Amino acid sequence: VPTSSQVDLFSNIRFECDKIKPTCGTCTKANIKCEYTGLDLVESPPQQQKSEDQIDFHRYGKILLKDGPFSFFTIVSLDPFVKCVLHVVKDNKRLPMKIRDELDRGKRKKSFIPSNELFESIKPLISNTFVVWSLVDHFFESELFNTCSFFQRDDFNKNLINFIGPKSYPAVRSRIDGPYDFIFIGTLLVILRISSWSFYNAGYETEFMPFTVESIDLAKQCYEEVRYSYHHYRTQLLQFILILDFYRTNCAEDLDYVEGFENSANYILAQRLAINLGLNFETNDEHLKRLWYHLVELDTNQFLKDGNCSFLIDDKSYSTPLPQEPNDATIYIRERFKVRELIKPLAMMITDVGLKPSIKELNLGLEKLEQYLIDLDLNFILTLPNKVEKCAKFLNFLDISSLVYMVLYHIFLHYTGIDTQKAFETLARLLSISNPVLHVTHFLDSTKDHFYNLQQQFGPSFLIIPKILITLHKFLQLQISLIGRTN
Repeated sequence: VPTSSQVDLFSNIRFECDKIKPTCGTCTKANIKCEYTGLDLVESPPQQQKSEDQIDFHRYGKILLKDGPFSFFTIVSLDPFVKCVLHVVKDNKRLPMKIRDELDRGKRKKSFIPSNELFESIKPLISNTFVVWSLVDHFFESELFNTCSFFQRDDFNKNLINFIGPKSYPAVRSRIDGPYDFIFIGTLLVILRISSWSFYNAGYETEFMPFTVESIDLAKQCYEEVRYSYHHYRTQLLQFILILDFYRTNCAEDLDYVEGFENSANYILAQRLAINLGLNFETNDEHLKRLWYHLVELDTNQFLKDGNCSFLIDDKSYSTPLPQEPNDATIYIRERFKVRELIKPLAMMITDVGLKPSIKELNLGLEKLEQYLIDLDLNFILTLPNKVEKCAKFLNFLDISSLVYMVLYHIFLHYTGIDTQKAFETLARLLSISNPVLHVTHFLDSTKDHFYNLQQQFGPSFLIIPKILITLHKFLQLQISLIGRTN
C-alpha cells in the first residue's frame, strides 16, 4: 500500500484513494490505469490481531502474584463453573485464599535447631550404619540413581566412610568440622530419605522405610548453614541443591510444589554455581555434562510446574554437549531433554507477559506436541524393556500431555460464551488428550499384582507417583468444570 495520499487523477477531482496496491478500488471500478506520484512506496503495517482471537495468559498475574497460568488457583479464578462447584463444596467466596489457609495449617511445624546442636540431632539417624549403607547402596544400584545422577559413587562412598566408617567397622564421627561436612551430611540425609521412600509402591505393604520426612528438615538446616559460605565447595553445594530440588519436585508429601519463592532462589544459586564452575562450556567429563543437563531439566521443570517462569538458561549461553557415555543415566538425560526442545516455542509465547498470542499461533505450537503424543503411545512405553528409558518416556508423556491440556483449557475458556462451536471443538480436543492419561490411574491400584504395578514397570516409584497425582489433579479441573456446566 503506497504512502501517497491520493492517486494523481483523483487529487484533481477530489476523490479519495483507498490506497490498495497495485491498483486502487476506484481505478478498478473506472477501468483506468492507476498511477502514483509518491516515490517512497511502502506497505502499511499489518492490521492488529482482533482481541477476541488473542489470549492473555497473565491477565490474573497481578492478583495472583506467583501463581502461573497453569496453577489451580488461576483456573479457579478464570473458570466460573469450577468456582461454582467448589463454592458449593466449600461454601466460601474466597476459595483460593481458603485453600491456601488450609494448606498452611496442614504443614508440619518445623523447630529450629542451633548450629552447635544440629549434628547431635542428626547422629541418632545415622547411628545404624548397616541401614545407612544398605540405603546408599540401594540408591546407587537401582534405577533411581540414573534419574538423578548428580554424584560419582566412588567419591561419595569415600566421604561416607569418613563419617560412619566402612561397612565392616562402623565408627560414627562425633562432630562436624565445617561447611563441607554440613554439605555432605545434608546430602546424605536427602539420599537416605529418597532411597527409603522409593520402597513405597502405591499402597502395597512396605517393610523398609526407616527415614521419615523429618530428616529433610535437618538437611534443609544443613543447607542454611552453608548457603552463604560455599566458595571452596561449589561442586558439592551444586549437587546438594540438585538433590534437594529432586526431592521437592518428586515428593508431594511436603506440598513444596505449591511454593515457588524458596525453590526459585535455590535454583538461581545453582545456576550461578554451575556457570562459575564452567559447566556451560564444552567438556569431555561425562559427570560434569550430567550435572549441567540436570540443571537444564530443572530449568524446564520451573516452567512446566505452573507456566509462570520462562527458561532462564538461554540456548546460546552454553555449548555443553549432551552426555555420550553408554549407560542408563545418559539415556534418561537425553530422553528428558526432548521435552525442552519440543515445548520451547510454546513456552516463549506463554511466558512473555507483553505478548498476547493468537489462538492460531498457539494451535501451530500445539501441533508438534499433539503429534508427539500420538507417536508416543502409552501401551508402547510400557512394553519397553529398559526401565530407565521407560520412566523417562513416561514422564515425557505426562509433561507434554499436561502442557497441551492446560493450553487447550485456556482456549476453551476463551471461546466459552463467545463461540459455542469452537468451544465444543476445543472441548473435543481436551477429551482426546484426557483419555490416554486417565489410564495411568491404574498405577494407583494396590488391590492386587497386575500389569500396572509401579515397581515391576519402573523400579523405584519415587518419580512416578507424584507426577501422576499432579497431572491428574490438573485434568480433573475440567471434570469439575463440566459438572458445573451440567447444573
